[in-house]
Amino acid sequence: MNWTSLALAVASVLCVSVARILFKQAAPSFCDMAAGWVARCLQPPLVAAIALHAFATALWLLALGRGRLVVIYPVMAASYFVVPMLAWIWLGEQPSTRTWLGSALILAGVAIAAR
Repeated sequence: MNWTSLALAVASVLCVSVARILFKQAAPSFCDMAAGWVARCLQPPLVAAIALHAFATALWLLALGRGRLVVIYPVMAASYFVVPMLAWIWLGEQPSTRTWLGSALILAGVAIAAR
């Protein structure tokens, strides 16, 4: 594994995590039936989330092209820690102990499977 593929994978995880928070931010306005479809689909958080997710996918493909999946995939599992932390910081949603425990179990399972 080289440092470039690791850096691309970490950047992809960070971009995907921020995109998920932006999707969460866009959700209440998207479900507003009083607004038109165009207004709901073109709201800035939703457009930014889609663009960031597309960029993260491109980074992920570049990382996969340069490294081994069994090494890079556990990096993607780090998003199970990053997303709750961002939700806590950005949205004020304090994660529970069960959230942290579940995230740790998922990350441990991926790490075990990657060996």
